[in-house]
Amino acid sequence: MKLLSTEIVWIGNDPSLAYLLSRFAARCGCQLSVLNGIPSTEEIQSRNPRLILFSSMESLESTQTLVGKLAGGEIPVGVCAT
Repeated sequence: MKLLSTEIVWIGNDPSLAYLLSRFAARCGCQLSVLNGIPSTEEIQSRNPRLILFSSMESLESTQTLVGKLAGGEIPVGVCAT
């Protein structure tokens, strides 16, 4: 039986929003991992995340190649910005 991941990957550089999201994730039994810059596909996949969140549309757009590689998988991708 495969266990579901409880990790959410946050790609961005907004410490205040990352802190807030980590609190919400913890209340749901998940862990938020913060990745700054543009992580590799392997780095994200090695974490086996349940969800990938970007800090802005700009950060999502700047990583189109990364998202394209992950699109074939079953990992939802979202944007959460202030």
